[in-house]
Amino acid sequence: MMVRVRSNFASCLPEFLNRIAFQTNGRKHLCLFAVLLFAMPVLAQSGNVVATTVQATGSTAPNTNGGYLLWNSSGGAGETDFINNNGGGWQGGFQFFDAPPSGSPLFPVMTITGAGYVGLQTFAPQNILSVYGGINVDGNDDNNGNPFYNDSIYGISFGYSSGEGIASNRVNVTGAQNLYGLDFFTSFSNRFSITNGGNVGVATTAPGADLSSIAAPPPSGTAIFDVNGWIELAQGSQGKIVFSDGTEQATAFDPSKCGADYAESVGVTGDRTKYEPGDVLVLDPKEPGKFLKSNQPYSTMVSGIYSTKPGFVGRLHPPDAALDAAEVPMAMVGRVPTKVSTENGPIKVGDLLVTSSTMGYAMKGTDRSQMLGSVVGKAMGSLDSGTGVIMVLVTLQ
Repeated sequence: MMVRVRSNFASCLPEFLNRIAFQTNGRKHLCLFAVLLFAMPVLAQSGNVVATTVQATGSTAPNTNGGYLLWNSSGGAGETDFINNNGGGWQGGFQFFDAPPSGSPLFPVMTITGAGYVGLQTFAPQNILSVYGGINVDGNDDNNGNPFYNDSIYGISFGYSSGEGIASNRVNVTGAQNLYGLDFFTSFSNRFSITNGGNVGVATTAPGADLSSIAAPPPSGTAIFDVNGWIELAQGSQGKIVFSDGTEQATAFDPSKCGADYAESVGVTGDRTKYEPGDVLVLDPKEPGKFLKSNQPYSTMVSGIYSTKPGFVGRLHPPDAALDAAEVPMAMVGRVPTKVSTENGPIKVGDLLVTSSTMGYAMKGTDRSQMLGSVVGKAMGSLDSGTGVIMVLVTLQ
């Protein structure tokens, strides 16, 4: 069924619009129902006004330029269609305006271009959706922290079935996670969260610090944080790195401020205060796991040197003040200041050093038959007589 009415009623149009208008806050608006039934199908056509109602049976648009209101009774979902035949116009589309009582200026409420771009409060949308102003999502606070909740009408989702979206839990109930924060999803799983207080969480909705991650241990060869660049602890910020065992590091490794050796914190026999940096240490045969000062030449129990400023200290136990107080850092690799004696002759650079009869001192090794397993290191300095301290490259052999 098609009904088409044409008439030259330009002189009566203002009165017609006035009769189908209503007022809010002193401003006159066209009744939306009247606009849909009358105003949209009423478009100028060579000075005439065409009001057309079509009961369509398919998706073919009327072939006469104008605006049409169609009811698709047999095709699609039985929807009501609004069609603009631009009649050779350069773009086509629809525009919705609001105006003051004087009739101008027109305020753009919504624009739909012929290409399907939608603009809110703008005449010229530049993309599928262009908004001149802000966007408020879930103003009624109904989202529960899932962008796919209730068919995504309360969050922001991307695509159809891949599971990417952004949500904000607005439902304040007992046990609510990340209330009034932001949660970012991929593959329907929460990957990244920002709390209302500004904390950021990776794989957790409840970050307890500025940046937190409580992800399960990664599989071999992967990392929770993979940084292509650097992480900076700002000066004066009192920033530090806290490890899982509770140890803290607030100062970066600086070779100029420490030695260049690897040491282990080890227990010693007797009074720890009687030990000094540079002492040559050997295994204590009476207390397995502990060490004492060397006092026999060519001892195969030699283990290392009491480090002066170790570059790195390993431990076999978590940090413990009482245990640490009874231990010393024993260097086993690297360059270490070492107590030496010339009781077996002057020491030259490159000499292999072994334990001596002087407690805690090394000497030059000359008896090759006894040196296997008793060498503590190689001299990097020299000593002509007496005792002293020289740099030694620790190379147990």
